[in-house]
Amino acid sequence: MRPLVHLFAIVAGIAAPIGVERLTMSAHGPRSKASYEAVERASMGPREVVQAYLELSLAKQQPQRAATEYLSRSYVAHGLPAGSPPAPGKVPVRHIATDRDTVIVEYGGPDDTPAAIDVFRVAAGKIVEQWRITGAA
Repeated sequence: MRPLVHLFAIVAGIAAPIGVERLTMSAHGPRSKASYEAVERASMGPREVVQAYLELSLAKQQPQRAATEYLSRSYVAHGLPAGSPPAPGKVPVRHIATDRDTVIVEYGGPDDTPAAIDVFRVAAGKIVEQWRITGAA
């Protein structure tokens, strides 16, 4: 009887962490992957939110997912035509400046002239407003 109890204790000791992990990490609920991502996104600063948005929409070519994850439901695009891309064409980001909840992104053009400037306002980990200035000199 005693060896059987020892065998059961060994098996239970090996299987317990696997069962606990399955109980604590699920597809839904407070310990889901989506929940952890939402908490991480909410703790990001304005600059990190805009950088992640541009990275996902431009570098990874997933603008719909970027809009879902980083744009607020009350997002307003001032001076941008409907359906315009998050950044003007395929120009590189040259400078990013941050002041509290405002992030300014300058996109580089040929001959070191700015192609465009975007101004983002971030609140609660989401982009709330965006302004685009094109033809800046």
